[in-house]
Amino acid sequence: MKATVFILSFVSLLFCNNIWAQSTHVSVTADKQKILIGEPLQLYFTTTAPKGSAVAPLHIDSIFHFEVLSRSKIDTQVKSNAIELKQTYTITSWDSGRWQIPAFQVAPGTNTKPIVVEVGYTPFDPKQDYNDVKDIIEVARPARTTWYWYLIGVALLVVLFLLLFPQKKKKSDATPISYEGAYKEALQQLEKLKKQSADEDAKRYYTVLIDIFRNYLQKRKNIQSFSKTTEDIAQQIKTLNLPDNQYNVLVQTLQESDMVKFAKYQPQPEETRTAWETIKNSIVTIENVK
Repeated sequence: MKATVFILSFVSLLFCNNIWAQSTHVSVTADKQKILIGEPLQLYFTTTAPKGSAVAPLHIDSIFHFEVLSRSKIDTQVKSNAIELKQTYTITSWDSGRWQIPAFQVAPGTNTKPIVVEVGYTPFDPKQDYNDVKDIIEVARPARTTWYWYLIGVALLVVLFLLLFPQKKKKSDATPISYEGAYKEALQQLEKLKKQSADEDAKRYYTVLIDIFRNYLQKRKNIQSFSKTTEDIAQQIKTLNLPDNQYNVLVQTLQESDMVKFAKYQPQPEETRTAWETIKNSIVTIENVK
């Protein structure tokens, strides 16, 4: 009986993986396959998944033999029965040779095709005559000027004026924010949010959850997070020395929030609880990491 249950579970797992592979499509294309050293190359990533599925875009930090120069913002398009994510990476290479951009994987069975790129030097004609070395050209000595003495004199007068007539400092009416208070405030807001249900309005729940995290970053770490996109915040929090696994889970939670707010993705209760725990654990880790 146990063997039968195991076989049925294994077959069901294979069936689910096949459905996912058939319903999710990932493609990577390049605008050219032959560049000069240092010449930019565009990579176009497109992920298409059924509407309502939890799929995250690729996040690439480095490619062997290539350097990532920049990445565009993620363009999310919601169609009648599918969600399409598009992003453009600009890369280059400083190593001459024939290199391969490897296959990437978004989900099981959704590997992209590798792309071969040739990197070379600027071509030249060995039969062409070489240019002669030119002699050193003497440059005429500029006329002597004394204008800078006037500038020095004005600077000295300004310094003397500031020393003799110092300006009184105005008392600031703004009350400085306590670092410890920002941390406690974030935990209190999270506990209050935990008592609320995300079933009725998931968009509002995720908005408040991420705003608590952004507010903590701004007050505690002086990161102006409210004016940044999710991609920008992912780059900034790299400097906070979070463990790699915790950093990756936090970025996925931020991207999941974008899906809920902009792509009308409806999360499951387990996903909502996991998102809340991820934000709380991240705040606690950031507060205690050295």
